[in-house]
Amino acid sequence: MNRWVEAARLRTLPLTVACILLGNAVAFSNNCFRLSIFVLSIVTALLLQVIANFANDLGDAQKGTDDHTRVGPKRLVSFGLISVQEMYQGIAVAITVCSILGLLLLYISFGTDWYSLGIFVFFGVCSILAALGYTLGKYAYGYHGLGDVFSFLFFGILGVLGSFYLQDHSNCLPLLLLGCAHGFLVVAVLNVNNMRDYQGDKIKGKRTVVVKFGPNFGTVYHCFLIMASLVCYTYYAISNEKYYSFIFIAGYAVLFLSLRRIMLRNVRNYNIDPELKRTSVGALLVAVLFSAGLTC
Repeated sequence: MNRWVEAARLRTLPLTVACILLGNAVAFSNNCFRLSIFVLSIVTALLLQVIANFANDLGDAQKGTDDHTRVGPKRLVSFGLISVQEMYQGIAVAITVCSILGLLLLYISFGTDWYSLGIFVFFGVCSILAALGYTLGKYAYGYHGLGDVFSFLFFGILGVLGSFYLQDHSNCLPLLLLGCAHGFLVVAVLNVNNMRDYQGDKIKGKRTVVVKFGPNFGTVYHCFLIMASLVCYTYYAISNEKYYSFIFIAGYAVLFLSLRRIMLRNVRNYNIDPELKRTSVGALLVAVLFSAGLTC
C-alpha cells in the first residue's frame, strides 16, 4: 500500500484542493454553497491529479526519463517497485472511481439539466485525457513544452471557474482573474520542478520550457509567474471589494523568500529542490488565506 501512496505523490495534491477551495469560497460568499458538492468536487479533483501522477510515473519510465541520475524522489515504475501492468491497472481503477464520483457530482449539481451535464461531462473527459497525455504516448505534451499551458488551464482556470459553477450555476467569467491568479502559481510550482530537472530532461529529450529556453529564462519566467499571480489576486480583491482577502499577502512572504533563493542559486550554490516544496506551500497558503478572506 505504501508504494501506491508514494506513487500518488501526496505533496502535489494540496494545490489541486486549492483551486476547488477558491471557487467554493466565492460561491459561499454568494450564499450559494452545498457541502456535498464541495466534498465531491475535492475528491474528484484529487483523483484526477492521482491519475496524472500515475500516468507521469509510467510515461517517464517508458521513455527512460526517470533513472538513477534523477534529482528528487525516486519513481516507482522506473525502480521496479510497481510493474508496468500494475500501474496500468492502478490508472484504470482511478479513472473508474473518478468517473463514477464525477457523474454523481454532476447529477447532484445539475439534476436533469442535460445541457450543463453534457458540457461538464465533456470537460471531465478532456481532464482525464489531459491527465494521461502529459507523459504517456508518442506525442506526450509534457515533452514538448506544453505542460505549463495545460496546468494553467486545468488546475487554474477550469478548476476555479468550474467548481464555482457547480455550486452557483451563474456567470463564472468574473472569476477568470482568480483562476489566472491560482493558475500562475500552479505553473510556478511546475517551473521549479523543471528547473530542478533541467540537466536530466535536456539529456533525455524532455523539452520543457526550461529546456527550450534555458535555466536563466526559467528564473525570469518564475519571477513573472509570481508577480502575475500577485497582480491578479490584488485586482480581483479590489474590484470586488473583498478587502478581508488581503490577508493572502502573508502567503507571498513564503513565495518571495523562495524566489530570492532561486534567483541567487547560481551565486550561492543553493539546492533548488527544497524550493519546490516552499513554492507549493506558499501557493497553497495564498489560496487558503484568500478563500478565508472571501468568506468573512
